[in-house]
Amino acid sequence: MYRLHIDKIIKPALGSVKLTALTGPSIQAFCNSLQRGDSSTKPKSPKSIKNIHGVLHRALQQAVELSLIRFNPADVCKFPRVERPPIKPLDEAEIARFLDAIKGKEYEREFVTALFTGMRQAEILGLTWDCIDFQRGTIHLYHQLQIIRGEYKLTSLKNDKPRIITPAQFVIKTLQEQRRLQAEWRLLAGPAWQEGNFVFTNQLGGTCASRQFIIASSPLPEASGFRRRVFTICAILMRSHPYRPGMT
Repeated sequence: MYRLHIDKIIKPALGSVKLTALTGPSIQAFCNSLQRGDSSTKPKSPKSIKNIHGVLHRALQQAVELSLIRFNPADVCKFPRVERPPIKPLDEAEIARFLDAIKGKEYEREFVTALFTGMRQAEILGLTWDCIDFQRGTIHLYHQLQIIRGEYKLTSLKNDKPRIITPAQFVIKTLQEQRRLQAEWRLLAGPAWQEGNFVFTNQLGGTCASRQFIIASSPLPEASGFRRRVFTICAILMRSHPYRPGMT
């Protein structure tokens, strides 16, 4: 993502400007242009603008540390306020409709795990079998799956704080069913099986990219309320729902 910001956004706008010629007003004007957009690019969201500025700020801070410039001109920039939409918790009827909508779908077990544990998408994708204690009925989260320079890699959690989840027993049974199915896939795949110890994989053992979940969710009926954003909203809304699985 950092490389994309640099190559697609920062370099085209500021790449021809000498380092010593960059000023606070010029960088502020750049950020303002991102908010407006133009004929070739859509306006960026406040969060995206802040992320792009962060990449530029870090690069300029390194220039300060190398004594190439005296101060960081990106320090003085102001950003549009990030408006966070209110989170509407799922009620029992919505949960029932959602479960009915995903029943029998390819990624049903992933969605159920997300909905009833509050795990983030990257945590679901990076869940490995050593994280699950079937005897105690717990899930120990300590890593997640992220894209780093075009490759999927396990990294520490977003807040760098491991946690233990004690989900409902039917979630544990869902994970046991996933293990049974995966054992069947492994036998069918033979030498083509990709051993990564991931809980949720494709039928060759490969990791499930987030794009695949979006594709998988598209057939869900509109009545379920989750077309286009079904997977990530599971974790977001479950964290605000009155029912929370036990955590330590």
